[in-house]
Formats: sequence, C-alpha cells, structure tokens
Amino acid sequence: MFRICACSIMVLGLFSAYGLLLGEDEETPAENPELSRKQRERDAFANEISRWEKELEAGRSLVDVVTEVQEYCSVYYPIYLEALAYSRFAGDQRGQIAQSLIEEFATRVRDGRDLNRSRAVLQRLRAELAAMNGSIALPPA
Repeated sequence: MFRICACSIMVLGLFSAYGLLLGEDEETPAENPELSRKQRERDAFANEISRWEKELEAGRSLVDVVTEVQEYCSVYYPIYLEALAYSRFAGDQRGQIAQSLIEEFATRVRDGRDLNRSRAVLQRLRAELAAMNGSIALPPA
C-alpha cells in the first residue's frame, strides 16, 4: 500500500487514537452517524491522496495538484488544511500542501521503494516547489 502524506497520517492517527479511547459504553462509528460520516470523509480523502500521488508520478504538475487538493479540502475535508497549520512544513497553505505531497516521494526514496522512479519524481517535484516559491502569484489551474 501507499503511505499517506505526513499531515494526513497525523489526522488518521487522531481518529485511530480516538478509536482506542472508546470504552465499552462508548458509541462506535456504526452506532453514531457523526462518527460514521467522519470515517467516510477520511476514507474518501485517503482515496483522493492516493489518486493525486499517482497523478504526480505520471507527470501532472505540482501546481495543478496543489490547487485541486486545496479546493477539495476546502469543501470536503477541512481538517487536513487545519492540521497543516501545526505541521513542520513552512510557508503558506499552498506551499505546505506541496511539501506534504512531496514528502510521500521522499519517504519512498528513503525506504528504497521503486528507487529510480521515486527519485526522479522527487527531483521534479522539488524543482516545481522551488519555482512555486519563487513566483509572485500562482496561475489558476
């Protein structure tokens, strides 16, 4: 399986920790519509992250993916954007999203998974991030 970028791991971890804290008398997601909704939102976001990573690997531009992530999360998964504020990633929200996406490929390189391809994608994405950081305004997608 793929590794979800750093911030989404933190968000998923929070949900997992909550699950561990549930006592016998606490409601489970199946019993609580709100928890069930949050679980569906998290699962949908994880699927989207996987798709975006595959698109980046296939050559889609970082700027395009960052724009799509930001738009998706603004509507469907704002907790990801909120978590970015507490992440180790610097810069504005778009830069933080980009760094979070890039982290998946950096992890692949560190782990030696599909090393040559991951290294090439990582280098391209880092160059695109540098260009994003150097630009005054990003063009709309």
